[in-house]
Amino acid sequence: MALDLFKRVETRKGLFAVEKITLIYNLLTSILILFLFQEMDHPVQMLADRVVIAGMTFLLMYLYRLAPCKFSAFVRIAIQMSLLSYWYPDTFEFNRIFPNLDHVFASVEQWMFGGQPAVWFCERFPQMWVSEPFNMGYFFYYPMILLVVVWYFLYRFDLFEKVSFVIVTAFFIYYLIYIFVPVAGPQFYFPAIGSDHVAQGIFPVRAMSTASSTTWWRVPSRWVSAPRLLFPVRTSECLRY
Repeated sequence: MALDLFKRVETRKGLFAVEKITLIYNLLTSILILFLFQEMDHPVQMLADRVVIAGMTFLLMYLYRLAPCKFSAFVRIAIQMSLLSYWYPDTFEFNRIFPNLDHVFASVEQWMFGGQPAVWFCERFPQMWVSEPFNMGYFFYYPMILLVVVWYFLYRFDLFEKVSFVIVTAFFIYYLIYIFVPVAGPQFYFPAIGSDHVAQGIFPVRAMSTASSTTWWRVPSRWVSAPRLLFPVRTSECLRY
């Protein structure tokens, strides 16, 4: 199979769609930083990072004009997708400012199901052979996305940019939800309030600001019931009472 990585391709000279959506998200979060400037931990550094990202995006666009080929297109899009690892923990810097809503989501689930699905799942499936495949699926989360994108790059280059745009846009939608709906999920909230409260269906307001950014980004599904049943945290460790 001839890849023709450095063969000149006819394409637009402006920004790719994935770069446009990244700049839009960059701008929206920059405006949010300005509004919350006094309450944020390091707003100047965050704004500087965004300036660097925007500058790098336009620089890559300029370099692509000098050598428009498959390889340079891949580099442009791959860099934007790799920035997802920056944008994800970045959401913590925003949502820790807003009031925690774990008690609201736990109360809604208690009302809907008469209990907590996360607790039921842990009680019924404590086996390692159940938890380890979920862990493996979580570990391969980003590699699976990478494999899909690379497949389109190699075999359907005409759809490569569109697929990358859809994936990155979906992530940015999730990130905006994470910013404005600050919840940590049962893995952190239940141990914080105690097993007695959980068993009784009592969910007090509890600040989760003690969770560091390194632990916060590990809980992408938060309180959404269906994903929690399909992709829970490790069943043997999700609730340590």
